[in-house]
Amino acid sequence: RTASVAEARRAFKTCHNCSHVYCSRECRRAHWERHRKTCLHSRVGALCRQVLATVREDSATLRHISLLSRRGYLAQGRGAVKSFFSSPELAERFVANGFADLGEPAFMRWADLLPDEMGADLYSELLRLCKSYNPDTRFVLYVAVCVVSEVPTSGAVKWERQLVSRCAKLRLCRSLAASSSAPTRVSPCN
Repeated sequence: RTASVAEARRAFKTCHNCSHVYCSRECRRAHWERHRKTCLHSRVGALCRQVLATVREDSATLRHISLLSRRGYLAQGRGAVKSFFSSPELAERFVANGFADLGEPAFMRWADLLPDEMGADLYSELLRLCKSYNPDTRFVLYVAVCVVSEVPTSGAVKWERQLVSRCAKLRLCRSLAASSSAPTRVSPCN
């Protein structure tokens, strides 16, 4: 309670998803079951993984993002498809309804990805995936969900916006992977 957050992070353990500080790894583990229910970043991280799973399972979404990725690669080179949700509620709506609530994903060249947007670890992972995927069979998907949270201060309430993100290398829609020389003539994914 007497140290600044920066000093406390050097000496103590923090939640991997937020700034909650613990005196030891054991205390963090013991408190996790209760803390995870309130830790917004943890819940949104799990939501990002659900979005990735929904893309894999929903054939219309997979087809759309595969086409977007393939066309982006042919026009701009290696990169990732970014699917941005301005709130957790919009991401949850996509998970529930699929393609109808996908929003407008966009292809981004790997050189245009911003490390400040996602943190150093995810940025490194995303670059690694972008540089190593086989564009004839795979694509890279980067999911970002905007989280708005209240920051404790004395006086007026302050709000902070952060992105919670995850990325994955996914298989192209089968029909697109089979016809990689003609990405515009695609039948529904199987």
